[in-house]
Amino acid sequence: MARVIWEVDFYSRPVVDDQGKKLWELILCDPQGQDCIAQVCPPDQVNSQWLYSALEPWVKEHKITHLRSFRLPMLPMLTRACEGLRVTVLPSRRVVALAYWLGQRWRTQYSQMPGFQPLAAPPPLRVPAAPQPLPAALRGQQWAWSQLLWGQIRSEGAEWADFGELLPLQYINLPDERPIPGLIVYSSRAAALAAWMSGLELAAIETEGEQIILATGIEERWLFSRTGKGMGDFPTAQAQAQGVHFLAVQSSPQAATLAGFWLMQTLALE
Repeated sequence: MARVIWEVDFYSRPVVDDQGKKLWELILCDPQGQDCIAQVCPPDQVNSQWLYSALEPWVKEHKITHLRSFRLPMLPMLTRACEGLRVTVLPSRRVVALAYWLGQRWRTQYSQMPGFQPLAAPPPLRVPAAPQPLPAALRGQQWAWSQLLWGQIRSEGAEWADFGELLPLQYINLPDERPIPGLIVYSSRAAALAAWMSGLELAAIETEGEQIILATGIEERWLFSRTGKGMGDFPTAQAQAQGVHFLAVQSSPQAATLAGFWLMQTLALE
């Protein structure tokens, strides 16, 4: 059965009522942001039972099989709610549509409500976890920095590889000539490597000094390389491209096709 992945957030908002209780809200959307649902939860019913009941009609109507969620503290409650729905929860920062919609609601709805308090629910400060050694199954024989034009990715990227995932392009406003930076991993077992990466919820390529780190899930970090040889202006190019960048898998530099291609975007998630 084909996977049907939606994005979900169940959390308190920066609004309190006249009794000082926080507004809790469920937000659910498809990855393209075409179907978006927002439902308020009574503050005395913030539990997995309410969440199950709220999700059930949408899961059945849209045949949702997976839900991406970026809030680590809410995963246990969400997982319990989804068990009876036979929906798999994916801890993930690949939630571009959800991030866009949350930002829009901050600007146009929460900020206009009488009990708006921007600091009512500040996100917890977390020190990034130390990167772990990259599993052997994810290592290639060599790698190289690269750049692709945004117009090329936008028009052709969906056809480049059997494994991978793009982003919802309507939320990315870049000129076609904007270079998008990324990494290409070369491996003689490129198809197997790309298949393994498909299960990682790739979030971002990060650089810390000379280190290259592959961020996956919500807070997983893998040490891709201790030396960023040839890194050049990757961080600058990434910032100029609104955080958009890519990871590709190829059998060799001479190969005519890719085995995997993932487009990623660093997001400020609150």
